[in-house]
Amino acid sequence: MKRNYTFTVIFILTNISAQSYNNDFDHVWQDLPWGDGGYFPASSIISMEGPFDADGDGQQEFLISSSWTGAIGNDMGIYEVAGDDSLELIWYVDLINYGINLPSNVSKATTADLDNDGLLEVLLIIDVSPDNFNGAGAAGTDYDSFSVWEFDSTTGSFPTIPTTTWDMAVTDVIEVGEIAVDDIDGDGVQEVAVSLTTGWDESTGLFNAGRFMIFSLDQAYTLETAVWNIEMIDLTTTVAPGYLTRITDLDNDGLKEVIFVAWEWFRLIIYEAIIGDVYIKETDFYVADQATHFCSGGAFEANFDGDETNELYFVTTQSYAGTIPYEDGNLYVLTNNGDISEMNFTDNVHWLYSFPESSFGYDMRGLAVGNQDSPLGQNPDGADIYIAGGWTGNIYNFEYTGDDITDPNNYSLDTLWSAPNYGSNDSWFRPSRIVTGYFDDDNLGDILIASMDYENFNTPHVVWLEHDYEYVNIQYDEHFSNPKDFDLMAVYPNPFNPKTTIQFNIVNKSKVLLQIYDITGRLVETLLDRIMLHGNHEIIWNAENLPSGIYFSIITSGNLIKTHKLILMK
Repeated sequence: MKRNYTFTVIFILTNISAQSYNNDFDHVWQDLPWGDGGYFPASSIISMEGPFDADGDGQQEFLISSSWTGAIGNDMGIYEVAGDDSLELIWYVDLINYGINLPSNVSKATTADLDNDGLLEVLLIIDVSPDNFNGAGAAGTDYDSFSVWEFDSTTGSFPTIPTTTWDMAVTDVIEVGEIAVDDIDGDGVQEVAVSLTTGWDESTGLFNAGRFMIFSLDQAYTLETAVWNIEMIDLTTTVAPGYLTRITDLDNDGLKEVIFVAWEWFRLIIYEAIIGDVYIKETDFYVADQATHFCSGGAFEANFDGDETNELYFVTTQSYAGTIPYEDGNLYVLTNNGDISEMNFTDNVHWLYSFPESSFGYDMRGLAVGNQDSPLGQNPDGADIYIAGGWTGNIYNFEYTGDDITDPNNYSLDTLWSAPNYGSNDSWFRPSRIVTGYFDDDNLGDILIASMDYENFNTPHVVWLEHDYEYVNIQYDEHFSNPKDFDLMAVYPNPFNPKTTIQFNIVNKSKVLLQIYDITGRLVETLLDRIMLHGNHEIIWNAENLPSGIYFSIITSGNLIKTHKLILMK
């Protein structure tokens, strides 16, 4: 029923200068549980990326890889939006063929364009090792840890076998951290940053070798003949697994940082790119005073208060091992004074909230930023921090209300969604990863949630939530313009790189607002905000400084609003 109200509500809201939207979300889609015939994902999801549009058809896609079930699971696939409130699986790889055969195997995946040819690649790192503790194969096996599948424009899909693989210059990969990709050093080539644990002493039960790596594809070679340049490798800082990797510019100086977080004590190690292929370790400090404050909870960069520096929001999670006491999971914000090298725990790590151990608060997992309670193209209310609650089955919404970002009183907490019972006491959906955006064409905020459950046949593993604001009571001006007075005529080319032309027609003189938003609903650029005379008009948008992805042009005239989806493919 709410689809009948979508366009009406959109133009009504354009008359409101300061909005406050409800926090009601509908559970609109889920994948099939195993017990109902579903087969993907085959296990716990701790890696989900998106949205992106590899095939350029205007439909958003999401990459998922599963972990932790060995021979009965571990796979990777891509879901694509298939109309209103629906996803379909369009690509699938069974990772059993890549050395997965132990219950503890972990895989992490993301997308990139390492060879700069405009075709996306899927990047996958698996813990493949002859070690029986956490590796993939028995002694004597030889599986490469790093695999790349490049999109094939002739078939309109990714291939079923990797375009290239690489051993990452290590014999064993025992633990795999998250993969972060960007042009870190500004040389026009994407780099891959990752943390690996590469050694385990079975006699002591301790890790004894690890590394932080930044590498790139040598541009003189194709992916089929790949040669990899290791731009930075740190073998000495820590041997603890590093599950969290982020690329940021916290001090806003134009030089990007790579943040690695070691597992125990939530140890932050930050490198900054100085010039091409040169990285300096700027700071290294601990967030927690206990080894069990782990780092698999997620993090994101933001600037909610609009000052001259950016912040990093992150959560700590507790061990679920029975031998280690459970403790509260915490939400923090990391600030800086404009000099990364001076960053430290005492001055820059600010506590915001504790999730009590009594409510499974030890298990905070994914963390994402968005404003999915604000309709696309409208003035958003406070930024929302979405937290995956793991074993709680909850998605928490921690909303910024303004002023000092380090003051916990300037945020409000709400349980956005609680997983239903799927048939028995242990039939829990256990949120682990979150992706936000506007996935289909209804301008409603969307949240995609993945589950880390791998034990129950009655529970789905992917859930789609969509904002529902049909019951918001808003007073509005009853005098509306004639729809024929205004029209968005065309956007061409689309897809584009890096320029596109937006054409529109004004019948009567009026004020026109033309803005570009990204997939999260963040305002990217205002192209036009002035009185326009009647006639045909066109504006050229140059997106050369923006990453590939899906954007939206929102044009408003009087009480009317028109939206067009734009696809930037570099």
